[in-house]
Amino acid sequence: MKFEFASAGRILFGPGSLAEACAEIQRWNGQIVVVRGKSRQRALPLLSRISEPAAEIEITGEPTVEQIRDAMTKLRDIRSPVV
Repeated sequence: MKFEFASAGRILFGPGSLAEACAEIQRWNGQIVVVRGKSRQRALPLLSRISEPAAEIEITGEPTVEQIRDAMTKLRDIRSPVV
């Protein structure tokens, strides 16, 4: 059997993970994109604790690389100044 598995560089879960994730986000010091599911309510604990405004991408199910690429292209187009 042959397969490939790609994952995030770091996954946080369990008690204290929200605070740890928020501290990590603050160290990035840049634009933030939150990929969330259909329920925005579930993302509010994170969104309400980060000081930088975040762009949000709604994806139901497990996101594919293509979905993320498409969303990031759309976000770049929105945030790019029109010349």
